[in-house]
Amino acid sequence: MKSSSPTHPASALKVSERAYRKLLVAYPPEFRQRFGMEMAQVFRTSCRAVYANAGRRGVARLWLSTLWDWAWTAAHERLYSLFRRFNMNAVTAFDRQAGDLVWSLMTGLFAGYSLPQVIEAIAKEAPEPTAGAFQRLDADLKAGLSLDEGLENLLEAVPSQYLEQVIDVIMEQHRAGGNLAELLEPLVDDILQQVGSDGAFYPAMRKEAEQLGAPLPDRAREPATH
Repeated sequence: MKSSSPTHPASALKVSERAYRKLLVAYPPEFRQRFGMEMAQVFRTSCRAVYANAGRRGVARLWLSTLWDWAWTAAHERLYSLFRRFNMNAVTAFDRQAGDLVWSLMTGLFAGYSLPQVIEAIAKEAPEPTAGAFQRLDADLKAGLSLDEGLENLLEAVPSQYLEQVIDVIMEQHRAGGNLAELLEPLVDDILQQVGSDGAFYPAMRKEAEQLGAPLPDRAREPATH
């Protein structure tokens, strides 16, 4: 009876499988949780099939292609994970401005401006990250995209639940009609109660109120000086 050793086929395959599992640590935790077991199973099956057909040389060739794929995908997933965390931080910052954004949209519409005109003004006057998001929307509309397409792109870039509420109201108004400013108005207090307000938006609000002769919310008023 032959004793087990590292050169035995079963032992060699187990070494490869353990080594591959260690490579998976290079992937972000959320990626490993979702795909790690499946990837290990696929590698194990491939490794055994290759060994049965081509022996150790076949396993060596499999490792060459596996290492190349691992190096590229692990780096890609790490960068994507960092970008996603950064993007989520940007969404959080956007959410804090969402109530003031809706006020700005509503105030411009009440003053008689069209929605594209209000979008352009917000793109120019709002603070980041709202300004950057609306600059993209403004550019899409000027490039010939429909409002539906522009808003869809905006929500894809800024996956905010509050932005989604605003877009739902806009799209419903397009389908059913009605005064868009009046339909947006209830969202202001709802959003402010949930995520508050961002003082970085107040200078733009003050400028808009002054230009349009609109009432300015107390939260955006400059503190009295003594």
